[in-house]
Amino acid sequence: MRKNIRFVGSSNRSPEIYYDLAALSSEDFAFLSPINLPDWCLKTAKWLSKSSRIGEIGVGKGKLACLTIQCASNDLYFALIDISSNMLDVTEKNIGHLKKSFVTTRSFKLDISTKTEINFLDDKLDKLIAVNVLQDVEINQSLTNMRALLNKGSEIRLTFISKETQDDFLKDDPNYDSSEGIIYASSSFHKEKQITPLGFFKDKEGGEEPFYRINRCYKHDDICNLLEKNSFELKTIEPIIYPTHYLWQRWKSRYYSISLTERQFKLIEDWGGYPDGWDVIATAI
Repeated sequence: MRKNIRFVGSSNRSPEIYYDLAALSSEDFAFLSPINLPDWCLKTAKWLSKSSRIGEIGVGKGKLACLTIQCASNDLYFALIDISSNMLDVTEKNIGHLKKSFVTTRSFKLDISTKTEINFLDDKLDKLIAVNVLQDVEINQSLTNMRALLNKGSEIRLTFISKETQDDFLKDDPNYDSSEGIIYASSSFHKEKQITPLGFFKDKEGGEEPFYRINRCYKHDDICNLLEKNSFELKTIEPIIYPTHYLWQRWKSRYYSISLTERQFKLIEDWGGYPDGWDVIATAI
């Protein structure tokens, strides 16, 4: 544990509290997520909708779910899974006007990282997706539970925060621990709402800044090893690169305004965007 970190809250419920409040935010750029990239989201929705039994863990406000239902042309069972009841409520509201007679949706409030029997489905799934989930949870138990939801040969799609990128881009940031691959994530929105933080980190001036969750980052080779350990066979792994226009719009917004150093500007220029994460497709074995 870094000396400049002070915990005041429980990490067990911090993701649930964080996302319950985030569900009430009206910000269009509330998350740095590939779901906010139109091309990626449409291609992913088409990929999901080609199967008959699918699930999404970490539904957000339902953007991917809405698009997947719109793309569906055959019988579809869609399990919507989230740790936050508020996120599920928002998603159910947003998909309500899109219901098709051949599409069945079911919502489940569940912490995928909890060691428990995964028996809430009447049958297993053909495809499962979890975007911006694995940074918040215990990785091995979560992958074990995800595998239990799938038939042998089923596909899973996962995103991970890239440790390769963060080691370079955030190396001077006081809330990033490169040795552990951990971001102590602050949030102006949660700070404004006076939510009790998970803890505090010391900024560059020695003052304390609150953080509300812990984000874990993974390297390419670590991801490959984790998948193999948890009975998945890697099919593809591609970088998620956010274009500069998306970055500037988000980083100039009310709750996500940041000041970049010259070094960080140069990195984004060299990278041609921001390669924040890994987009992974694997098969259950």
